[in-house]
Amino acid sequence: VIESDTHDQDDWTSNDDPEFSWNSITGTTNYRYALNDDDNYDIDSDDNSTGTDRTKSYSNRAEGEYWFHVASCNGSTCSDTSHYRIRIDKTGPDTPQNISGTVLSNNRVRLTWDEPDDNPDSENAGVEEYIVYRSNERDFDLTDPNTDEFDNITGGSFTDDDELTNGIAYYYKVQAVDAAGNRGSMSTEVRVLLSADECTLQINIENPGTVKAGNLDISVGITGGS
Repeated sequence: VIESDTHDQDDWTSNDDPEFSWNSITGTTNYRYALNDDDNYDIDSDDNSTGTDRTKSYSNRAEGEYWFHVASCNGSTCSDTSHYRIRIDKTGPDTPQNISGTVLSNNRVRLTWDEPDDNPDSENAGVEEYIVYRSNERDFDLTDPNTDEFDNITGGSFTDDDELTNGIAYYYKVQAVDAAGNRGSMSTEVRVLLSADECTLQINIENPGTVKAGNLDISVGITGGS
């Protein structure tokens, strides 16, 4: 039985230094191993050997899917081969595009965006979630104390109903995260103004009747709102 403390079998990870171990087989004179992209590879006496050591580690592996194979051998005869798949993805997703914000009722904001692809193009973990960042300051930095973070968002939309205040402009950025934990580049910033309370505009015109050419005085009063 093959085990790995660094890579759960079949799961994507950004760790490119896999380590493997396996259980002892009575009567073994040496263990032979291989790491490749063949899911049905059979170990033979030509493959590398660890002697009787039951561990093997690698470093700086490229992105992609690999199968680690090991067999117990005695002389030139080897047992059936055991297999263990690992998947490495070290590159974050593309940037979310076309960020848009809409004001909803009850002091809420709905954000939408185009869902990006993950990288690399051929084999990747796939986008798993999005992180939305919010601030009331333009061109905000993620380290700013007024920056709020909302994670575990799936799909291309998010509704913000977290203590928003009427009359305040909020700024949002979106970031994609893949299943291996790689974060992509930050989106552009979108500004959403939460409208103030509705105002009443009253216009009073005093019409003195027929007058000669001149100026007409109009007074305007606004009540309500902020």
